[in-house]
Amino acid sequence: MKTLITIAKLCFVVVLASAAGGIFAAEPPGEDVAGKRLTVEASIDHASGDPYIFAERRTGEFTVPPGYRAVNFKYAWGDPTSGRESNRLSAKNLEAVRGWVPQDIGAPGTSLGPGTYRFGVGGMPGAMGTLSMTLVKFDDPRVGTTATKRTIDVEIWSHEYPEWKSKATYILEENGVVTGTIDELIDYPLLTKSEYWTIEAARQTGKFNGTATGNVITGTWSLVTHPHTMRWHGNGNNPAYSCVDQSRHTMQTRVVLYADGTLSETGRGTGTTERQWSNSAPGDSAGKHESWPFDFAVPGENIKQPLTGTWKDRNASTAPPSPEK
Repeated sequence: MKTLITIAKLCFVVVLASAAGGIFAAEPPGEDVAGKRLTVEASIDHASGDPYIFAERRTGEFTVPPGYRAVNFKYAWGDPTSGRESNRLSAKNLEAVRGWVPQDIGAPGTSLGPGTYRFGVGGMPGAMGTLSMTLVKFDDPRVGTTATKRTIDVEIWSHEYPEWKSKATYILEENGVVTGTIDELIDYPLLTKSEYWTIEAARQTGKFNGTATGNVITGTWSLVTHPHTMRWHGNGNNPAYSCVDQSRHTMQTRVVLYADGTLSETGRGTGTTERQWSNSAPGDSAGKHESWPFDFAVPGENIKQPLTGTWKDRNASTAPPSPEK
């Protein structure tokens, strides 16, 4: 149980820490298609010919070129037989022929990387759906820095756990120096959801130092997860006990701010966890103080894709420009 909780907490800290970066493809040759709007259709058709086949599924295939990604999805589906309609895109509507489809593809800020995909819908014969999207470059140059100081607020999450969001603030100076701060509560009950364990929400604070080049921020976060209590309520012959946890870690990060108000992040770091067990803890742990090192990467074993999120320039009078108005 101790090992499971430790792994779960490490995963959660990695998600919430302000990691940064992006995975980039080579600049595509030929025509620049940034800003191009793609539309694809799919349907459930009435079958013809074979009397044993009631309906046929017609899919639409599309390609996101190398060096680009697809954003700003608009989805519409209707089934005249049932009268049902929907504008909520899900991963069930997309199949990756070559590439990867995020499970939260319908959420704000998600995107499709380079690859070939098939769009499909369900329903009775006559059902039809359309999906449109905008192509933007991975390193979208329209975001570049200005000659004035900027304050950027970001919110990040992972594709695996989109409900767990973290906020941070970056201050970009005129000379390209960037500092940042985090001060928030980690709501561990969202992670554990166990009738036997209760983990108190923990305060996490951090400071960032780095640089900005265009729309790319790189640097290091130093983060502290402050002391918080974990309680085992008891089960059968296992009596109740508790422990107090805290951790510190540093993280080398890279964050890319895209012109449509979304971002992409990766990171790598190391840290130390400390735990003080209560006197009623089982076995050799009773009253013991432990500490151990850990390391992690995003993407990595637990978080398998770059983090995603949104950003906003606090000093700007309008939101970042969107490829689609």
